[in-house]
Amino acid sequence: AYSDCDLGRGAMKTQGSFTAWLKESGWMVLLIAAVQFGLHMWTNAHDSIFRDEMYYLVAAQHPAFSYLEFPPFVALVADFSKAVLGDSVLAIRLLPAIAGAIIILLTANMAASMGGEAKAQVLAALTVAVAPVFMASSGMLTMDPFDQLWWALLAWVLVRMIRDGAG
Repeated sequence: AYSDCDLGRGAMKTQGSFTAWLKESGWMVLLIAAVQFGLHMWTNAHDSIFRDEMYYLVAAQHPAFSYLEFPPFVALVADFSKAVLGDSVLAIRLLPAIAGAIIILLTANMAASMGGEAKAQVLAALTVAVAPVFMASSGMLTMDPFDQLWWALLAWVLVRMIRDGAG
């Protein structure tokens, strides 16, 4: 059993390791994710809605678990985006852009979990940030950025399990 003192030390250790990571390589990884996110927001402010995005917005008005062309999650995301943020291009593309930034952060963290130092983490983040498949998919409301996010999250969990010997 953990004492209150142990829990406090764990929280301080986590905060200290985060601060150390941020000073060493984290600021560059966060900058890479922020730049990609910012580029998506800037280009989306000057873009029009894509026909598939219109399809997902219409599907969101008629929710079902039996869409033939796509999983229902993208319609739920479209409905959530429209209800909470509005139906502008920026609003419906915000969550895919966030998913793209999270994929960058997960990739850098996987590199760190496998023993990669600052250069390896930055290279991993940069590689994902400029990869056409990730850059293009996280710029539009489709099922792709969320599929990629789930797979990156699964890979991240697997790497952590292997690293911690819990497998």
